[in-house]
Amino acid sequence: MNALEYLQKKDLLHIGMIQVLRRGTAEVYQEGEDGVFLRDTVSGAWMLSSKDTQTGIGWLRERERCGYHLMQLCQREIADFAQKEYGLETRLECYQAVYRGRELPQRPGKLTIRVAGVQELKTIRANYDKLSDEELEEIREQGNLFAGYFEGQFVGFIGSHLEGSMGLLEILPKYRRKGFGEELERFMIGHMMSKGLIPFCQIESWNEKSLGLQRKLGMEISGERELVYWLF
Repeated sequence: MNALEYLQKKDLLHIGMIQVLRRGTAEVYQEGEDGVFLRDTVSGAWMLSSKDTQTGIGWLRERERCGYHLMQLCQREIADFAQKEYGLETRLECYQAVYRGRELPQRPGKLTIRVAGVQELKTIRANYDKLSDEELEEIREQGNLFAGYFEGQFVGFIGSHLEGSMGLLEILPKYRRKGFGEELERFMIGHMMSKGLIPFCQIESWNEKSLGLQRKLGMEISGERELVYWLF
């Protein structure tokens, strides 16, 4: 059994790993009936899903000399081990949301949306602190960071993270509650589809507002037993 065959058995849980494989940026270290262990060469994220805890921990120990600074793990027990063993202070528990539609989502057309330039990047940096300046610049250079304008005013932004999930969605405070966030995400779904990638995002389990937006957009959301755990 190869990596993709294993991951597709529970594709909602594994959609992030599937994305990395499909775009050809995965270094696969373990694959088979027991699970998959890989590293994304773009983001540097280590990603692991294992049928049992001990197998997964064993795989982690085999590569730990490489240093684990960013990890996506699909089983809680393995995440518990890795967080303690490797001293990773930040932990995000996330649902997966996937757009499975074949048609591009319709946009209301209120916004003019374009690749963010240098000037927009300054505003983005001032309003988004979850990524480093270097990461934001790399995303922008890849053409995956977008600015939305309404009547000539910069109102918000969206992009895709280096490992391939949609994110970075932020509407500037004075322009909120106008549907601009929904339109930006509709645009981003279409952008991902145009590149042959899977439109998906990961939402922290506490974020009911974002989960509501994904449902409104027709995204399929993973269940309580399909959470993924980011450690860094």
